[in-house]
Amino acid sequence: MIVVLNKRKPTARKDKIVLLNASKRLKKGKPKNYIPEDAIRPLAAIYLKGEPLDGEIAVITRQQAEEADYNLGPSRWVGQASEDTDRRLPVLIKRFAELSREERGLDERLIALLAPLMETISDVSVS
Repeated sequence: MIVVLNKRKPTARKDKIVLLNASKRLKKGKPKNYIPEDAIRPLAAIYLKGEPLDGEIAVITRQQAEEADYNLGPSRWVGQASEDTDRRLPVLIKRFAELSREERGLDERLIALLAPLMETISDVSVS
């Protein structure tokens, strides 16, 4: 995360916070990911423009930041690239279905294990 503080910002940007999420433009690196040189100028330009841009720039007010307990994490305010999410959605749905089937099987096993206990309890209640 990079934080830019500016006491001399334009009047239109007073009491506003511009959040930039550059995750779409990151490249894998060893040991750390990085922003390639050819992506830095376009990122700077959209930041300086200071207008919301879906998936990359969010503009929030000081009041919004205060209400969020000053959590300025860009992922909270700027949507992530939906491409990865869209690709993972079928995998998540399949996993959810598998977990649902597993849950039903566990419920059935638990009922089978508890059945003898229930019979014992009802035999004791009748006596």
